[in-house]
Amino acid sequence: MEWRPPAPTTGVAETRALGTALSRAQAKRRRNGSLYDAARDAIRWRIEWRVDDATLVDERADERTPLRELLAAHAAAAGHRPAACDLQDPETFALLLLRAPGPANDPRYDRLDPSVGLDLNLADRCVIEYPQIVVARPGDVDRRFSLAPNPVQLFFADDQSAYAGGSGESRGT
Repeated sequence: MEWRPPAPTTGVAETRALGTALSRAQAKRRRNGSLYDAARDAIRWRIEWRVDDATLVDERADERTPLRELLAAHAAAAGHRPAACDLQDPETFALLLLRAPGPANDPRYDRLDPSVGLDLNLADRCVIEYPQIVVARPGDVDRRFSLAPNPVQLFFADDQSAYAGGSGESRGT
């Protein structure tokens, strides 16, 4: 009897699942139209806005344009306010960006400032392909989305706890 190597352990189902995941990622890459504009020394982003059940798209948004203005252009084109909000009052809506990388079973979101552009909002943040921004009502933020801790707040929280214990040295004069 002749010896034969064992059959591969990867099954057909695993191969199909991997192929499906890769095709979804490749589709997002094909949709990505973000590019660097050397003449303006700026990035022109593809932005997907998730408003209730609709998805609005900016194909070449300037990174320096305030997010409020980009969203207002969609509201003017559609003839209504997205998510029934007043775009001049940031208290009536929240802009959220999914934090990446992160666990799929516990997604965390960063709150974005609508009065500035993506150049400042995305500083020190990771974006895969292009930003997907959720427009949410303030009441929905606490119920439906988990906000990621802000690193600056964590730094100062640690700093305050060190001084709150009262175990520090007293300096004599």
